[in-house]
Amino acid sequence: MKRPIIFGEVLFDVFADGKEVMGGAPFNTAWNLTGLGLNPLFITRIGRDERGKSVVGSMSRFGMDISGVQIDNYLPTGVMEVNTSLNKRKLGLPQAQAFDSIEKDKALEIAKSVDVSLLYHGTMPSRSKVSLEALMLLKKELNCHVYVDVNMRSPWVRGEIGVEMIKHATCVQANRIDFESMVGTCSFEGLDFLGMTGYLKDIAGVKYLLVTLGKGGAILSSGGTNVEFKQLAKPKVMDTLGCGDAFAAAIITGMIKGWSIESTVDRANEFAASVCGIQGAVTEEKEFYSSIAGNWGLR
Repeated sequence: MKRPIIFGEVLFDVFADGKEVMGGAPFNTAWNLTGLGLNPLFITRIGRDERGKSVVGSMSRFGMDISGVQIDNYLPTGVMEVNTSLNKRKLGLPQAQAFDSIEKDKALEIAKSVDVSLLYHGTMPSRSKVSLEALMLLKKELNCHVYVDVNMRSPWVRGEIGVEMIKHATCVQANRIDFESMVGTCSFEGLDFLGMTGYLKDIAGVKYLLVTLGKGGAILSSGGTNVEFKQLAKPKVMDTLGCGDAFAAAIITGMIKGWSIESTVDRANEFAASVCGIQGAVTEEKEFYSSIAGNWGLR
């Protein structure tokens, strides 16, 4: 079976009370794809430290391929410093972390060792010349679809950078805030929200643009049409962390399996809603994924 390649960061959200949660959009997406049985190759870089050991240990226990995980002798495994006060979430992302230094030659070598179906990446690699060069090399050398998951992290990733990162992708996913950040860098007049989705899709040369709206579902811009997909599931929400990553994993699955657009987006909404019902962005409970995969005919 052809395999998706997931490129980008794994990092730990570090909270003021000392709690740490492993994550990062690429890591979460790769984890979800593994749970669904897609066997992704995750290309990232970690430090030779305890957090790095934890990443490899968790991936191995869950059955993920660790051959794309590079180890840096000097830079630490990534962290995101999270401070929450007055219902506001402030993020701090130190410079020079291991995921900023993904080596391009190693990345290309491991990527070419598998039969690639699709390349996924986020927008975080744009903050580092080294990792960005590795990503651009993969995009140049691999003959496959490209899926971009937009995550604005000002000041490291801003709207105009997002527009550059999505150019000529097969499929782009952004939540409403990140979408509006990109659109705000463009020049347009008199367009409503649906009009803006088509506008951004066209100027970036994107085949499919998905704007996720949380409980409002999603909007798909494709060709000359925009289609609204309502969120049909009504989950008991425990945690919204990682819902967008689950959405991406389901869309990627549909692209690889050849599902219809309608079925793919509906299942992505369903999977995102299911993840809202668990604690955290992912779970080590394989039954959670096998149940969904069985319903979708993946098992």
